[in-house]
Amino acid sequence: MSIHVRTSRAIVLLTMVALAMAGCVSSSLQAIHDNYRSEFQSQLGRVSAITKAEQGAASLKAEQFPVTLAAIAKFRQDYPNQDDANKHITVLEAMIYLQTQRYGHARLAASVAGGMQGASLNTYGGGLTRDELFLQALLVNPGMIDAWEILLPGDTLQDGDEELYRQTADSLAKIAMADADNVPAGDGGRAYIAATAALMRMKEMDYRIVLEKSKLKKPNPDKDAINKEVIRLKQEYGKKIEELMKPHLTPIELGAADNDAQELSEWAIRYRYVRIYKIGQHLRMATE
Repeated sequence: MSIHVRTSRAIVLLTMVALAMAGCVSSSLQAIHDNYRSEFQSQLGRVSAITKAEQGAASLKAEQFPVTLAAIAKFRQDYPNQDDANKHITVLEAMIYLQTQRYGHARLAASVAGGMQGASLNTYGGGLTRDELFLQALLVNPGMIDAWEILLPGDTLQDGDEELYRQTADSLAKIAMADADNVPAGDGGRAYIAATAALMRMKEMDYRIVLEKSKLKKPNPDKDAINKEVIRLKQEYGKKIEELMKPHLTPIELGAADNDAQELSEWAIRYRYVRIYKIGQHLRMATE
């Protein structure tokens, strides 16, 4: 057998091994993301309603992701040199930290992922490209980490918060709505970011309504003018919330009634998106 033939066969063999390895990495990465979604959704299923911004915030515990965290650790052991894949799971780690209220860890993980300049988040197809969107939302300032800190139950309105709410909502909305016309209905990554931006709009609205109603404490307040302004604010922000969520919901979700919204999807997070959209719809039509 000639050297040329042996070399050609070796190249073919190496190519086959590389393709097999790529397939293993891709399937393992997909399995990790599927585990994460399953564990995340199982906790959201316990939430039955959202009536204000704070109730939309994810407040989970680290031990609620045992399968995902174990799979991430094993993946790093098995594929230490797969830079692209490891960037994906570092973003995922940041999301887990975010949703379990470990905001310092979330910022660190996002920073590490952002520093992996030679690695791409667009290598693997399908839904995994949403990791690029998540990383953008995690790194932008103010962004998604700031939003979830703000949405913690017990957060109180303070002077200057309105601008922070507005800036956070603006930066997240920009990411969620970029090229929205070409995004498939029901895209999960953009819907998550849009929902976070919508909750920040609710916080911004709440702040402005509190300021407006505080005028009632002044001598001889114009109650009619104040009430009209409160209604106008509800309508204004309702429209903003509705417009944020609409591109990311399916036609069935958009047409759902409040009482059957929870049956729209096997995953509770879709109900949350529909509920936020419905809140916007009701605010837009507010009359009191």
